[in-house]
Amino acid sequence: MEYNVPPKINKKRYSTVSSMLLYKNLPFLFVLCLLGLFYIANVHYAEKNMKKSQQLMNEVKEIKWDYWTMKSGILYQSTEGQISKKVSEQNIEIRKEAPLKLIQKQN
Repeated sequence: MEYNVPPKINKKRYSTVSSMLLYKNLPFLFVLCLLGLFYIANVHYAEKNMKKSQQLMNEVKEIKWDYWTMKSGILYQSTEGQISKKVSEQNIEIRKEAPLKLIQKQN
């Protein structure tokens, strides 16, 4: 085998040099197209995950606001003034003195 001899080209198979180059490089072009498809699919997948993550972050933010609103409402309604307003409608009064303490003596 001689390495300095150029490869023989079958002229019957290819009509021009450009068609020969196209057919010879077809596997390489297929690999490039496949890599391009994988790249595009990966970009779409990443964008979809980012949108989902942002939607979840906004939902968490809204739920946190609802939590703080409810908590502040509960804290406001549990103050002594608000409780006395609710109790006054039911004719229950708050004692001024402390309750009596019962002590049991041992015999």
